[in-house]
Amino acid sequence: DFLVRRVISVERTHYPLTCLVLPGREMNVKLVYQTARFDARAMTRFLAQMQTLAEALLDRPNAPVAALSPLAEAERRQQILDWNETVEAYDRYEHFHRRFMRQAKQRPDAIAVVSGDERMSYGELDARSNQLSHYLRGAGVKPNTLVGIHMERSTDLLVGLLGILKAGGAYVPLDPRFPAERLAMMVEDSATPVILTQADLADNLDSRDAKRVCIDTDWAEIARCSRQITDIDGHPENLAYTIFTSGSTGRPKGVQIPHRALTNLLLTFERRVGFGVDDVMLAVTTLSFDIAGLELYLPLMVGGRVVLASAEDAADGDRLQTLLREEAATVMQATPATWRLLLTTGWTPNPGLRMWCGGEALPIDLAERLIAYGNVLWNVYGPTETTIWSSTVRILPDASPITVGLPIANTSFYVVDEAGQIAPVGVAGELWIGGDGLARGYSGKPEMTAERFVTARFGAVGQRCYRTGDIARRLEDGRVEVLGRLDQQIKLRGFRIELGEIEEAHAKVDGVLSNAVVLREDPARLVAYYVERAASALTPEVLRQALARTLPDYMVPALWMRLDAMPLNANGKIDRRALPAPDAANVAPMADYLPPQTELQQQLAAIWQEVLGLPRIGLGDNLLDLGADSIHLFQIAARSMRVGLAVNASTLLRHPTVAALAEVVGATATPARPIEAPSAGPSLAQFQRKRRRPAVMETAVAATAVAATLGNSD
Repeated sequence: DFLVRRVISVERTHYPLTCLVLPGREMNVKLVYQTARFDARAMTRFLAQMQTLAEALLDRPNAPVAALSPLAEAERRQQILDWNETVEAYDRYEHFHRRFMRQAKQRPDAIAVVSGDERMSYGELDARSNQLSHYLRGAGVKPNTLVGIHMERSTDLLVGLLGILKAGGAYVPLDPRFPAERLAMMVEDSATPVILTQADLADNLDSRDAKRVCIDTDWAEIARCSRQITDIDGHPENLAYTIFTSGSTGRPKGVQIPHRALTNLLLTFERRVGFGVDDVMLAVTTLSFDIAGLELYLPLMVGGRVVLASAEDAADGDRLQTLLREEAATVMQATPATWRLLLTTGWTPNPGLRMWCGGEALPIDLAERLIAYGNVLWNVYGPTETTIWSSTVRILPDASPITVGLPIANTSFYVVDEAGQIAPVGVAGELWIGGDGLARGYSGKPEMTAERFVTARFGAVGQRCYRTGDIARRLEDGRVEVLGRLDQQIKLRGFRIELGEIEEAHAKVDGVLSNAVVLREDPARLVAYYVERAASALTPEVLRQALARTLPDYMVPALWMRLDAMPLNANGKIDRRALPAPDAANVAPMADYLPPQTELQQQLAAIWQEVLGLPRIGLGDNLLDLGADSIHLFQIAARSMRVGLAVNASTLLRHPTVAALAEVVGATATPARPIEAPSAGPSLAQFQRKRRRPAVMETAVAATAVAATLGNSD
């Protein structure tokens, strides 16, 4: 018999962990570890795993070590079965829109949706969506028919979504602020035969051969259809929606979500996180960000109320907190950046407000501030491919580390090493997710679907899993801690971005020899590096305009750096760690640099430089092109007000250069107070259309789940 004699020592050591192996008739193993880094339970488990591995080597002496598992049967069972005991029975045919119809029958006069001054009851929303459903069926919509939805945020948006689902179709969000070329790619890849839109947006979209239905100007004809509908039974595997995310191949990819997955998610949140008839959800997320589905559908499924935040409200922390208070919101879901935006204003959570935070890692300092007043905070996690959220955990005081908890109902988590084996507790690996939340796959991309959706055989029966690409580890109690990414995918203010897609678009610009794009922190922004061909005369403005034709603005780099050559590693690949940090000497100016002249211009430029972390700001530099988001705008406004300059976020949107802002501020008679009422001047949406391109500000707001109508999916 082979025996590992286990000895654990807590002697003084300069190293976190020292393992001494003394071979002989008996193998003696001695561990010396720092108690601040490890505990005795972890060390005992480590030694037991060494014993298991040693015994496996005796049985299979020629096998590669990576092919052997160090897990004893009890630990393996715990990881595969015990921590994934999430089975909960539910009616897979009980789709969201069927539950909504039941609520509408029971309480037809209750308010279902609020959008600005608009209020629509359950009865009216049900009847109007029934009429649209009949009309769409007449246009050829049936189960699994994809219907593009190209609409602004309003009560009609809910009419449109419900009408599509009741007709049996699946919706495809087509954000009005995305570049025309990107929308055309989405329409082409999804092959949508019908697009639901509005008259003032219809001409902005190349709908190809698709039939266009304008919910406003076609309503007289739609209204002739019946306000009643009964035949809405749908198969749980029918599609509910297809949502496009950033793709590493240079094209966005459509994730196909069936009703089964959406139903499981909504029912889990109703039971586990809690939402009832008296709850009010402040919905701040664009439809093209998949988490909007939870904000819109959960309240309507249980008889609660949805309040749609406008883009203007969402872009201003003060106005957002006012809306939370005036509408008596009991629940809000947002990314960490959005919660920070609110806290920056001095906001304290409304008594009883329940907060859901997801889309990117939840910092512990933010969590502590959010729960300091006794409010309930849930950390939620999940990729688009597993339907919105795959896990939830309530964050309690002194929680460390912040984890994503355990999987939701009918969902499994596996942390897998490079050899495809279950990783031991505490050891990092790739997180694989299985269960009812999984998407069908990617629209029209069978090879990519096969690569990311795999059959895992951890037990006797294989299970279909999604390989998330997230690096994670199990803790002692089974909770999962997410540590980072295996690839170049990043999260920027809630947006899921494949850097490869940006680099692909960058490489297609004439004159670009090589390029790289990285995410820089403090402040968070995309920085593009490029080497140009001889005599190409490229400028950042030329590059920005080229990328803006195919990429949404949140994917267009904020800073551009021209290099003589890319730094390479020993393998001849670009060494991203060696790319220089931006500074005044190497950042290529977006436009011809014009230094501030007057004292006021210099004062404004200094504030912008401090907030944005830029070495210099010229008179013509546009805030939006420099990557300013909603938090930056609020910080600039606050610092300006402190020195007696009447500046608010709305003013900055209308006058996004130092020269333009100085002219307005200089003409203001009364300093240190907002210049316009929030309703004055053009709306944010009108401002964007006037600029004839998606604005960085607008999409950044959506990325943080601040904006109600803007951005793209996770």
